[in-house]
Amino acid sequence: MPHLRLEYSGNIEIARDDLNVLFSRLHEVLVNKADADLFRCQGRAICCENFCVGDGDKNRAFVYLQVLLLEGRTANQLQETGSELLKTLQDGFKDLLLRYSAQISVHLNEIPADRSYKSNHYYKIET
Repeated sequence: MPHLRLEYSGNIEIARDDLNVLFSRLHEVLVNKADADLFRCQGRAICCENFCVGDGDKNRAFVYLQVLLLEGRTANQLQETGSELLKTLQDGFKDLLLRYSAQISVHLNEIPADRSYKSNHYYKIET
């Protein structure tokens, strides 16, 4: 954990390489602000082809990041993490903000440790 689920409206074009860079930056925020283990961060991006923002105008768009974290962080850590993730998204989608009436949002969810089940079979890659 943490798990990041990035959903965005289908009228936004973003290259796979740009998504990888964005996820690297988001993972870095989680490591620095939420004391996350980099090698347990998982990001996934979902382009929503069927969407409607507000009145459905084609010049409206959205970017939504949902982050699942195990419980145990302070309210201050969560606030700083959420704010920094939002800034990172705003920077990563700055061109979007110039072309569309866009909504960018971040939602942090804490999962109780006793309700999380996982199996990890990974190794750290030396860089």
